[in-house]
Amino acid sequence: MTRRKLLEIAYEYGRAKKSEQTGFLHFGDRIPLYDNLLFALVLFQTKTVDNVLEGVELVEKLLKFASPSGLLPRHLHEYPSVAGWNHQVELLDLLRRFGARFDTKKLEDEIAAHVDELHPSKAFLFSGGDVWSPTSLREWDQYLQMENVVTLPSWNAQLMIPCENYEIEEWCKSIPLTTFTDLYMASLYEEIPTRILKPSRGHLLAALLPYEFPEASREERAYSWIGSTLFVGTKDTLYSLRTESNGVLSQKDDVLSCVLTEEHPVTQDAIDLQLFFPSEGSTIFVNGEKQSTFTLGDTVTISHAHGVIDLRFSVEEGNGDFMGHLTRGDRTGQSKEGEQFTHYDHCITLRSLRRSSNVTLSVQASVGLSEASPIA
Repeated sequence: MTRRKLLEIAYEYGRAKKSEQTGFLHFGDRIPLYDNLLFALVLFQTKTVDNVLEGVELVEKLLKFASPSGLLPRHLHEYPSVAGWNHQVELLDLLRRFGARFDTKKLEDEIAAHVDELHPSKAFLFSGGDVWSPTSLREWDQYLQMENVVTLPSWNAQLMIPCENYEIEEWCKSIPLTTFTDLYMASLYEEIPTRILKPSRGHLLAALLPYEFPEASREERAYSWIGSTLFVGTKDTLYSLRTESNGVLSQKDDVLSCVLTEEHPVTQDAIDLQLFFPSEGSTIFVNGEKQSTFTLGDTVTISHAHGVIDLRFSVEEGNGDFMGHLTRGDRTGQSKEGEQFTHYDHCITLRSLRRSSNVTLSVQASVGLSEASPIA
């Protein structure tokens, strides 16, 4: 049932993006082949005659933009230029999923002649061979699209997010954009978190979901770190505390460390550390009071629907004077959804007034959860 629901969301999104004038899915002024092929697969999987015929027509129109050697562009407006080899493999993988309905021999032969130029994940997708281990969320998306998946990402079943320390690159407000890993794990657990119910571009990947899934273990904590981002709440109401810096970030046992060196000089505009938390439904206090500045040793408290997060800033190595500011802003990778002049986050900023050339800043995060969000 979960897989069917995700396909329905993908179908709804694709219908909304498809132009009556051109018959293609448009994203701004671009028509990407990959997304259009995904929607054709979605149409096939609805298993109605009209939708299947529409899917065939869509693929046939896309293939008219192939070069004489069978290679395809990334976007239609780039024709006759063609996409790189790794993207050719991705397009070929989608075409193969239609069975033998479309001739892909020319494309396969061209890729085979350049297999040494492929990323290991794309070489595996093209012809199998050596198994590769995902090292990022993007690579997990690719790995889970393979047949005969033998391993799964470590997963927090209460928050419905990964447990591994991977960096998240794209955001919609304070929530990560929907990925194939989200869809796959929602289908595996038969639970769709609220954050991935809203139709989005990522839902088109539902066309790649398998019909059978391996068994998975559960991680039931109500908060979890992914790289330098702390997630807290539930699978349906998820908050994130995102940390960014020009220095080198690491996290262990709820303590963030930021290493600043002589490569990060003190300037008027330099920002040593920034933490972002969604402003909607939350309030920030400094030592229990509403303030706009703070210093080292102060307790910055974020109060939200599921409890509080106390942050304590200190210098672990080196020395210096620092000043903190509370403002509004947006984390890197924010998708503004047409709201260009709206800021979604509280911004907790720490700047150097003066410091030694090598300094390690420390942020102790203490997570307090309400009874509605216990740690199992």
